Amino acid sequence: MDLSFIEENENYLLKIIRDIEIHYQKLIKVKDKEENYRKELNILRFKIKMAKISLRSYKMELRELPKLEQGPYRFKCGLFDENLNLIQNDFKSAEECLVIHEDKIIQEGNRISSFIDFPQPIDLQKQKKDNIFKKIFKF
Repeated sequence: MDLSFIEENENYLLKIIRDIEIHYQKLIKVKDKEENYRKELNILRFKIKMAKISLRSYKMELRELPKLEQGPYRFKCGLFDENLNLIQNDFKSAEECLVIHEDKIIQEGNRISSFIDFPQPIDLQKQKKDNIFKKIFKF
């Protein structure tokens, strides 16, 4: 089996994850502008969906490899899975922040500021995984 498709898929997944990180940082920066916040949430939603599709394709292609050749790719696949799960959890938190913000506006009227109380997404566990992920994939 030709490994080029698996490697292309791997590179595409890395690109999507980088894009997600960029848009997540943009989301944090625009938290005081609800319209921009929604726009970044929609972009993130789309990017996460594309990453899931690509990961599924990656996993299917791995099945075609002989068992002895699957090892390093299975390991990378596990890292992609973990990273994507962390990204999805951060995304859910970002969506919940918007819902809470909208509820406050409904309860208090327009007296509330447009600031969305957005938690910082990175914790120590994620930083450790990011470091491992970045060392393996060299970015």
